[in-house]
Order: sequence, then C-alpha cells, then structure tokens
Amino acid sequence: MIDLSREGFTHTEIVNMLHGAKQVIDFRFELVTKDGIYKKDLKNIKDGSVDFDASVAIKRTASFTMTEDDDINYLSDRIRPFVRFFIDQRKMMPASQAFLSSRFAADMEKQMIGVNGWMEFALGEFLLTSPSRVEVDDDFEREVEAYDATVILQEDKFEERWFIPSGLLVRDAVIEILESSGITRHDIQVTTMFVGDDIEFDIGKKKLEAVNEILRLGNYTELYTDEYGNCVAKEYINPILLNYDYEYKTDRKSVVSPGYEEIIDYYKVPNKFIVIRSLPDRNPLVSRYTNNNPLSPTSTVSRGRTIVADPIIIESVQDQMSLDLFVERIAFEQSQVFSEVIFETGLMPFHGYRNVLNVEFDGLLSNGKFMEQSWSTPFDIGGKMKHTVKRIIEI
Repeated sequence: MIDLSREGFTHTEIVNMLHGAKQVIDFRFELVTKDGIYKKDLKNIKDGSVDFDASVAIKRTASFTMTEDDDINYLSDRIRPFVRFFIDQRKMMPASQAFLSSRFAADMEKQMIGVNGWMEFALGEFLLTSPSRVEVDDDFEREVEAYDATVILQEDKFEERWFIPSGLLVRDAVIEILESSGITRHDIQVTTMFVGDDIEFDIGKKKLEAVNEILRLGNYTELYTDEYGNCVAKEYINPILLNYDYEYKTDRKSVVSPGYEEIIDYYKVPNKFIVIRSLPDRNPLVSRYTNNNPLSPTSTVSRGRTIVADPIIIESVQDQMSLDLFVERIAFEQSQVFSEVIFETGLMPFHGYRNVLNVEFDGLLSNGKFMEQSWSTPFDIGGKMKHTVKRIIEI
C-alpha cells in the first residue's frame, strides 16, 4: 500500500483522519516562477479542481476560478495547489518528554499529550493559460485552465531531424529530449533497456509524442507528472503482478458515497491481438497474442469465438522479444475495458498515475482488483473526489 506517513504522523493516523467523520480541511496555493522560485501564497482562488486522466497525453490538469492579482505572470508563472488537514491527535509519549518537571515524571511511566498541526498533500504544479477577464460583482474574475509540465513537450517540436543512435540507453534518450525543452526536474527510472536500431524523428514532430514512443520501446509507462511537478516514467509492470495501493470498502469506516455506478460491456472486447514492426529496409516482425485463458470471461475459450483487434503497426521496437512484450501489454490493456466502476469519496489526495485499488462495494458484480483510469479533486472543503476505475482481468 501507499505509505501516507508524513510530517510526524504515522500511516495509520493519517488513514484514520481521512476516514474520520470530522475533518478540518483547507487549501493552499503557491505561486512560483518558471524556475520554481516561491513568490507568495495566493489568496484570490475561489474555486477549481485538479484532474488526472491516464488515457490522454497531458494527464494532470487543473482549473482555477480567481479574482485579479497583478503579481501573477500568466505567461511564465505556475501554481502549486495543496490540500491541508488539521490533525489533533493524542499520543502516548514518554513522561520525561511530556513534562519539564521530573516530579510529575516520577509518578507515571507515560502521559498522554496533545499532538496537532496542519498536514499537506501536494496536488501538482501547473502552467497557466491567459484567459479573458469577466466582471462579477464589481470585481474581475478569470477562469484559468492549467496544465502540467508535459504541455511544454506537447507544444515544443523538433526544429531539425533528431537522431538517436542504437545502443543508447532508453532513459538517456528520453532525458536528452526533456532537457532540450528545458525540463530538468525528472524521474525516469533506471533500467538496462537500450535503443536497438537507430531512430530519427522528423522536423515538426511533437516532443511528447517522441518521448512516449521511446518509452514504449523500453517497456516504460507513458510520461506523466507527480504531485510535485516532476516528469516521471517507470518500468511498466503488468498490474496483475502488483499489490494494491489502497482499498475502498463500503463498511463502517467507508468514505464511499452512495450512488456508485458499474458499467459492464463484454461485447466488443477482443481476444486476439497483432502487432507488426514495419521498417523500410528491414524484414517485418510480427507478434500475436491470443487470450485463451478459460478463467478470463472474454477469452476465446469462454466466448467460443475469436475477436481480432485491429493490427497495430509500429516502428520503434528493437527485436522480437521487445515486440512480444509489447503485444502482451496491448492485450492486457485492451482487455480491461469490460468492467468499469465510477464512484465518489471524500477528499483522498494521495492518488496518482494508475493506482491499483482493491474495491469491495455492496452490490457490485465484480469486486476485486481495479486500476484507476482517472480522478478529480475539487477545491471544495465539503467536496467529493470522483474516481473511474477499470477491473484488472488476468488473460
């Protein structure tokens, strides 16, 4: 599970607070320069949200409803939102630490003392758009759409042909492109995967597209940003093999709101997958994967027929083994669409990229292990966090 311990509070204490009936919640918004230098805390943000969608190119976005503030440079400044919880706990502490006077300490081994304070969760770092001003009640407001640092790569394109030689580590190839766009805060996991064949990207190609193609070549996740604004990519691991990060249950400690929705659609889920590597001067490589697992509800065995997905043609793969790994990944991801659950909770501000969740709700047809596709956290003290999760199916 995700370790939530921070700022002197244990994982269990924070979980109990998040699941507690009474909470003291606040939001804080830092204004920073493009270099990450703190300018001030903003007091003019009235509403908004942070949204994460793993299925799109720019995965972490935000919206802010704000009144005017002349200190904001919309062309270069960034906003870092935080959700804050006030914790008032009582902990068992050694008596010698609880009292200055040894006379009291001599009478007892331990004493209860109050431990309290604000604890924060970062929600990201966002580049701002420059929206029009709207007059509202003798003041001006802006509806600001904001994007994580991957928007820099989405809007930056190669100005000349970009060459990546064979033998270069995939990680190094990605970092070179990130830093060519001025992105120096990154966490690309170290692996031994390397570029098998020379790669060239044409003039005008978006750098984000190029980065994700290289990451796919090296069996990485797509590029995303974490809660601190760093650009991140990790080695891809089939979620079947992962332990769950957190669990949501409709029990007496539940934070799940009534009205969760379950969507089940088996009909269009394929069970045979084909990926082709096509290069001008090389013989094509083909990899096929058939889901014939009798325990899988969408397999050829269970359905009694074969449903072939549209073949995928790629260039950036180094050998047959890499192609086989890729087709297995495609087969897994395209098989997870038949069962989806949409639900709301209280604010649980530790979610990130495709968290694996254990979901056990009363009345669901498919309780068990799910992967989170998207989530949304409003800047609202009494607000609800929305989650969309897909059932993890072994194939």
